[in-house]
Amino acid sequence: LALLASVPAQALVERDGSPFLAAKQVRHPGLYIGNVYVAGDQLTGTQDGGRSAGLLGLGINPANAFLDLRSGRWGTLMLSEPLIPGDGVGNALTWQGLRTPAPTDDQGLEAQAWQALHGFLDANKNQLDIEPAELMPRAVATGAGDLVQIHGQRVFAGVPVRDSFMTAVISHGNLILLGFRTWDDITVSPFPEVDREAAVEVVRSYLRPTAMSGLWDRTELVYVPLAKGALPTSNPVGDGYAYRLAWAVRPDFTGHFERFEALVDAKNGEILSFEDTAHYATPREVVGAVLPVSNDGVAPDGVEQSGWPMPYADVTVGGTTYFTDGGGNLPACVDGTIETELKGRFLSMNDTCGALLESDAGSPLDLGTSPGTDCNVAGGASAGNTRASRSGYYEMNQLKEAARGYLDGNGWLDATLISNMNINDTCNASWNGQVNFFASGGGCNNTGEIAGVFDHEWGHGMDNNGVNPNIANPGEGIADVFASLRLNTSCIGRNFRATNCTGFGDPCTSCTGVREIDFAKRASGNPHGIAFIDANCGSGPAPCGGGVHCEGQVFAESIWDLYNRDLRGAPYNMDLNTALEAATRLTFVGSGPVGSWYTCVNGTATGDGCNADGGYLNYLAADDDNGNLADGTPHMTAIFNAFNRHSIACGSPTVTDSGCAGGPSSAPTVSVSPLDRGAHVTWTSVAGATRYNVFRTDGVLGCDFGKIKIAETTSLEFYDSELQNGRDYYYSVTAVGASDACFGPMSSCTTGTPAAGANLSIDTASASFSFSGGDGDDFLDNCETATASFNVDNIGTGSLTNVRITEIQSLNHPDIQILTALPATVAASLAECGPGAASFGFSAAGLSYQDTVELQVTVTADEIAPQTRVAVLTLGQVESDIQSFATKTFDFETSLDGWTVGEGTFGQSTALGGGDGTATAMASSTLIDNACDRIRSPEVRLTATSTLSLWNNYEIEPFSGGTWYDRANVALVDSSGGRTAVEPDSGRTYNASSPGVGNFSGCLEPEPGWADNNLTWGTSGWSAAALGSVAAAGQPRFLEVTYSTDGGLALRGFSFDQLTLTNFDLQVQDGQLNTCNISGTVFGAGFETGDFSEWTSHTP
Repeated sequence: LALLASVPAQALVERDGSPFLAAKQVRHPGLYIGNVYVAGDQLTGTQDGGRSAGLLGLGINPANAFLDLRSGRWGTLMLSEPLIPGDGVGNALTWQGLRTPAPTDDQGLEAQAWQALHGFLDANKNQLDIEPAELMPRAVATGAGDLVQIHGQRVFAGVPVRDSFMTAVISHGNLILLGFRTWDDITVSPFPEVDREAAVEVVRSYLRPTAMSGLWDRTELVYVPLAKGALPTSNPVGDGYAYRLAWAVRPDFTGHFERFEALVDAKNGEILSFEDTAHYATPREVVGAVLPVSNDGVAPDGVEQSGWPMPYADVTVGGTTYFTDGGGNLPACVDGTIETELKGRFLSMNDTCGALLESDAGSPLDLGTSPGTDCNVAGGASAGNTRASRSGYYEMNQLKEAARGYLDGNGWLDATLISNMNINDTCNASWNGQVNFFASGGGCNNTGEIAGVFDHEWGHGMDNNGVNPNIANPGEGIADVFASLRLNTSCIGRNFRATNCTGFGDPCTSCTGVREIDFAKRASGNPHGIAFIDANCGSGPAPCGGGVHCEGQVFAESIWDLYNRDLRGAPYNMDLNTALEAATRLTFVGSGPVGSWYTCVNGTATGDGCNADGGYLNYLAADDDNGNLADGTPHMTAIFNAFNRHSIACGSPTVTDSGCAGGPSSAPTVSVSPLDRGAHVTWTSVAGATRYNVFRTDGVLGCDFGKIKIAETTSLEFYDSELQNGRDYYYSVTAVGASDACFGPMSSCTTGTPAAGANLSIDTASASFSFSGGDGDDFLDNCETATASFNVDNIGTGSLTNVRITEIQSLNHPDIQILTALPATVAASLAECGPGAASFGFSAAGLSYQDTVELQVTVTADEIAPQTRVAVLTLGQVESDIQSFATKTFDFETSLDGWTVGEGTFGQSTALGGGDGTATAMASSTLIDNACDRIRSPEVRLTATSTLSLWNNYEIEPFSGGTWYDRANVALVDSSGGRTAVEPDSGRTYNASSPGVGNFSGCLEPEPGWADNNLTWGTSGWSAAALGSVAAAGQPRFLEVTYSTDGGLALRGFSFDQLTLTNFDLQVQDGQLNTCNISGTVFGAGFETGDFSEWTSHTP
């Protein structure tokens, strides 16, 4: 899905830049679109024009429908329409009745939900007056599938339409919220009369005498909506929008951090806007000193704390790279010198002060402390081992883990985020696909040493990678909210300066951060709302026409109120920890679809939260327990009061607290027992509970901090793992009822401190498989017998006895038969750091070509029982054989030809035709930022003379800002997953070289590839030398095509076709029969004697 505007550098505060460039900034008045939707039962006869009659066919109460007067279309619809099977009100759908298999995972559910929604939209497109074919969907399922949120960006005639999209929420199977933003008829031709180069020259001329140094991102064609008239009522209903076809030009200027963008009318060359889009704000382990909250020197959270774990950090030993676990522990015992660069699984640090490379032959590898701020490091430490790098690495990893607790499956949270520290600038920080933090100076402290700033900028990234993959407006509010929920504070970025924040005319009374979001700690003591915005927020792109930082505080104050005032007051009377976690869940889930937090008309002091893509209605949707907003939600009064206090709620639906009857109403009692690198958490049962959520915190503030949801279980116990021995952890448990919105009070916090002791791990990297009883090749086929072998390591203290396998389960092929009797002994005794050789046998059945077998193995030992350790061993490429080819072309005309998508999107497409005049090609994702699309061939075995060629057609971000960003390439991948990019030496060769980490954040860094535009089909060729055929000959390899984009603006993407490989062996489908011979007599009865005693009759 496209981020239609280039990712603006979201940041902490408004930024002062070049006075000349600031003076050149201009914005067409029509780009501000003031709007407030009108409820269907409040429309005048002229406004209605018969529209309400169409609601009856949809079963919608006019009071729950809101008309966008500018478009004459429904901007918000609240309904209860069953779309997919669920337990929502009136939902009797079944998967069997729909004649489709029940989805087995979130991805399948999301696909089915979009298909059902598309069918609904198509069936009702006349009443809705929209064209579903213009939608590019993105669906996200959460809460065991109870909630599916869908965002559909509008693309008209192949051109993205800015700020025009559909939003929908399906709860418990029912469509409960549907809306369309800025959706009107577009009559402007998509063909520009001013070409791309001419548009850039228009901008260059406008800026003279200041010279552009280049472009920081590509120039793209977009439709831009403009308001016709200042008020929604200025024109007749349905005549409030105009659309302009425009070039978005992004000039760069040497020495400037700003991200300017110009919109140039593609018909007449008029500059519609020139603006800065930067808003500005032996067992071994790895540890280091961290600033928990601030760098103000106030203990305990404003001073460095030594020995904190460095989670998921890279550790290299003897040429092998491992990653630590959440407690900074290595997964196996290793000897010798280990080293780290803090380029971990989920976060990679890039420090302007220099490289970070620390090593140690002992345990732990301690990165130590720093004597001062910025680039001051301890004697002997590497230049990049700064307070900023260590503190940022720890804190943002904690944030990612907290988010994964509610948004499991969000690809951005699992990807590696680049964090740039100690940038030579001051008084700010920013998000631009990476997070960027500035050194001290100019009266400001180092923003890379302040947790509130980390959390704020990370929050922009989370906002930018939700269901709606755009920065919600105003984006500064939700970024402050993420920081507040994590740190449990209203002062965002403590010690940004040494003085209190100014508060946009209502000064902060006790906050040295960038903003104070508790209105009681402002000079007036009054809540801030639409009227305050009109009087104090100046001009800018926010919903009321003000600045995004000033307007953002209104929403941020609402959420602070929610968990500090409204949920804690009657009738809920929640304690702080329960209220904090309730608001955290609502925010992670409810913020995903938001496009504009509220609507407003500048200068009129009028606005509300009645837009379907707004905060209020989406928080209600996240709180819904039965697929019907009209009958209320469990916490609707609190949510309404929190938003209404700041003028951004909605009068419909009627405010009613309902639902959760018979749900839990008391807290469990929790006990914690220490384990090696872990804790055993138990609790008492609670009446009305169907399951329990387990939460954990750690650090100097203990339980008074945002929590990480570590488990959801029906059990009364949980074994936590991947912890640091000797560190205090704090556990809380809540009982949950029939819905995620139904929960009881959180338990009191209970402390557990892991201590050295017995421990065990399964080394999945050591797993291997051997086969017998079949065709003798390297692939597992049906009816063959296999042996799985792997190591079990003693990673604790003291010897382990009776190390054994207690359970083996095939997770995805139930016909597989385990042949080894259980329990199966691994070792009678296993010394400290000793590996034990484990194995088991199984017979293959129910396999299909290219399946992956997943075998879950459970092991234990006397010293850790009843604890167990569980791991999944995987074996791919089953039901296969090897065949030799002199030449073979994969044409993708009727299938994927045995290729498999490993990540992201690749699929057959006829949109561009195919290579060499064919009809179909393989196509990547389109207009998706932060994409990593990979597709892999079946296994191949090259010979010394193997060559490769393919046809390609691509539109990929061109050279801009002095570097290449997005790209595509081909690689050879070995059986361990190691990639070697291979460069064509004929035809279309690679043109995008790598500038190094920090400039390009995609999954192809630091590999070369294709970029720029080649909009016709052409070929690329690899000789045997270019393909590396001699070195790879005879070894299992896979061809892998990858298309990667960063957080900037993505284009149409990469298509390839007619891939021809010569002189090689190919993995193909096994040709043996899948009926296994069964030895021995199963049953013998000839019936000649008339003995039927072993048989019975049955009449159906």
